[in-house]
Amino acid sequence: MREIVTLQLGEYANFVGTHFWNIQQAYPEATPEASEASRDTVPRPTNQDAIDHHCLYRLGTTVEGHAHTLVPRLLIYDLKANLGSLRSTPVTTSFPPVESSLQVSVHRQDPLTPSEYTRTLHAAATDDHLDREGHRNSKAKEREHSILAEKLSDLAPQIEYWADYNESYLDERTLHADFSTLPVNGGLNQFANFQQGAELFRIDANQGDFNEDSLRKLVEEVDCLQGFQVIVNELDAFSGYGAEYLTYVNDEFPKEPVLVLGVASTAAQLLTQKLNRLLLIQKCLDNDAVYLPLNALAPYPAAKFQLAEQLSPAVSSAYTSSALVAATIDTLMLPCRTGRATMQAYLNDLTGGHQYTLLTAATTFPLALPPIQTPVRTVHKWLDPSLLRPLSYFSTDAWGQSVANSFALTRHTVIRDAHSQLNPDALQFPHDKFSHDMAVPKSYPQPLLPPTGSMASLAGAVHIETNSQQAHWFRAAAKWLRQTRRQFNPAECEADDVLELGEMLQGQADLYADAL
Repeated sequence: MREIVTLQLGEYANFVGTHFWNIQQAYPEATPEASEASRDTVPRPTNQDAIDHHCLYRLGTTVEGHAHTLVPRLLIYDLKANLGSLRSTPVTTSFPPVESSLQVSVHRQDPLTPSEYTRTLHAAATDDHLDREGHRNSKAKEREHSILAEKLSDLAPQIEYWADYNESYLDERTLHADFSTLPVNGGLNQFANFQQGAELFRIDANQGDFNEDSLRKLVEEVDCLQGFQVIVNELDAFSGYGAEYLTYVNDEFPKEPVLVLGVASTAAQLLTQKLNRLLLIQKCLDNDAVYLPLNALAPYPAAKFQLAEQLSPAVSSAYTSSALVAATIDTLMLPCRTGRATMQAYLNDLTGGHQYTLLTAATTFPLALPPIQTPVRTVHKWLDPSLLRPLSYFSTDAWGQSVANSFALTRHTVIRDAHSQLNPDALQFPHDKFSHDMAVPKSYPQPLLPPTGSMASLAGAVHIETNSQQAHWFRAAAKWLRQTRRQFNPAECEADDVLELGEMLQGQADLYADAL
């Protein structure tokens, strides 16, 4: 098995990640129960084209320590205030006794009430246990779950925290939020700029609060590590925390590929937000990581992407927009979850042999599919990138000439069969991937589903590429930095660092301009 380790850093990254893991849970037999006999082995698909969901999971134990279950091979980093009803420490945690001579005051914070969806999931888990003991009728349970699924079909008004719709079991090794109590540059209420996050990581590392064994243990447990996928907030202080984390990963595992997915729930409007993004990109380049920004609010010219609004959902909240981004990540990583491609080969093909490591993406989910009677000669039009909604700001005009690209598409027989009959030169996608329809979890927001869409599965498409248009974005970013550099205070970016950042932007502009 070729395993992938996932890191999620920041609140919106965890909104996205929660949808991503819910999608994995919804795939048929994606996370079968792990029995005592199979705790040292995780089944793998025998078909080379089958999706291997187990590359994302590890074996863990429940709080009681009795049963074994599959847990995401994941480390979560977030502020304690963003956890909602989740505990920041496991219930089994014990604390040292306090001397009786000391005067002690106890401060308690009332726990937040779990969302209705979370309570229902816990009840369902209890029902499943009773079924295994033979105390419940399975048909009765199915009827109850059907009613509950319909009742909870639209969660958007209820969602405040990403934990409110989490379906995955997270054990004590997964969640890392205790660092949020450290005072950094005036406290975490202003946890907004890159340097704050970078300094927090360094403090954690120096004081031993950053548990480096957490990541190392995940890596040591795998048979054959494919690489790391890192979902990180790109506009707040987690950009700095994630950037320092990338340096650590590169130092410890220099030969392993890293895909950084920079996510944001809003467009970058503040100077600090734009600077955070640029500094994160710079760190990705310094640490040989591939960077792909994903933002459901990325701008695009409506005249060019004429069907984008028609085919794309409303993205008015973090809950709905993160679902679209999660669907994109699930689809674009399909080649790495089969026997057809490794993460290293996939990223090398997408980046022109790792020369151009900044990617751009567009997606449509749900995908409007051609009728069954569609002639083969016209099916290729359904793979036109202009039908897709851009999620990356690197390319703000028509798609430029591509250096390398890929098209991941959930299964549709007409498109798949027609694609095999077309002239190979017409569609140069080194990692075309036609898979089963995307599983749609119960928690998926209704605004993202068509009125006649099936809740069981839907089709989606993602186009990823490195293209010449990115040179224009880097030139514009370098110009913006020159015009605004005097507005940054040293706490945000030192003068020498601003100059170095400007040189990086101009260098990338020249690199992409000379690519073709």
